[in-house]
Amino acid sequence: PKGIKSGTIYNITGKAPKQDDNLPAGDLRVRIVIDQHHAFGRDGSNLIGAIEIDYINAMLGTSVTVQHISGRQLSVQIPSNTEPDAKLKLRGEGFTNAHSSIVGDFIILVKVSTPDDMSDQHKKLLQQIQQERKRKS
Repeated sequence: PKGIKSGTIYNITGKAPKQDDNLPAGDLRVRIVIDQHHAFGRDGSNLIGAIEIDYINAMLGTSVTVQHISGRQLSVQIPSNTEPDAKLKLRGEGFTNAHSSIVGDFIILVKVSTPDDMSDQHKKLLQQIQQERKRKS
């Protein structure tokens, strides 16, 4: 069923291999093992993912497209002044709970990167911002 957790054991009555023709077949016990996904995690019914944005987009805000584990593309609004390791929540985009119809959320961890190679003009612009901030403080 949707939302099943790794480690769940199912008991299927009468489906084990017969070991004695004089006895009824035993019960087959199946343990569900779910492999870890390389890009997504799970916390209960919540789907966990990550995106990386540069520091300019973290400061100014932006809209990005994120791939869901289902393969769908979802639009995510990154608010201005987003801190590194911020968590964004897309409600109802997680896993369905196996015992109810409640659907978890898609929690997106925001990683903020700095550039490895800034142009001279980029550095000058950042220095201008730095000087402006010093004047105001």
